Amino acid sequence: MPEEALGGVLVALASLQFGLVVVLGKVASNRGVPVESLLAIRFGIAAVVLAVGLVATRTAVAAAPGERAKLLALGAFGYGVEATLFFLALARGTASAVTLLFFVYPVMVTVVSAFAGVGMPGRLVTGSLGAAVAGVALVVGTSGRFEISGAGIAFALGSAGMYTLYLLGVERTMKRT
Repeated sequence: MPEEALGGVLVALASLQFGLVVVLGKVASNRGVPVESLLAIRFGIAAVVLAVGLVATRTAVAAAPGERAKLLALGAFGYGVEATLFFLALARGTASAVTLLFFVYPVMVTVVSAFAGVGMPGRLVTGSLGAAVAGVALVVGTSGRFEISGAGIAFALGSAGMYTLYLLGVERTMKRT
């Protein structure tokens, strides 16, 4: 398979998995599965899939020297906290409400990046983010089915904030891994 086609397949699979986590997380939450169990199952399956992929592609399993501790910290305190907050939000609202709130993270990434001196977004990015925020406001303002508690909102936005910090942390610290 050509490299570009493989890349497209992998992006499609990652997108499918991203959506599937939300649905399965909500189903499990509705059945009373504790957040800790959801996280253990999710990260356990991910570890096996990644290990198989790394072995199959003969890619080094270890992070680059000097980046191992940073990678561990980002995974545990960045992505791990993000996932915990996301599943806590799912237990307190509909999957659509939680997902809608979580996906403000691109706006957060753009704003934090601008304030951190990484660069100001261009007109296209600013317009796109404005349209996204307007779309969220339209859905929230006109939908009678946006069901989520105050704690759920806080957890969903906290999850988006942690994901923002995780992405920016990876960008800033992971140069060779």
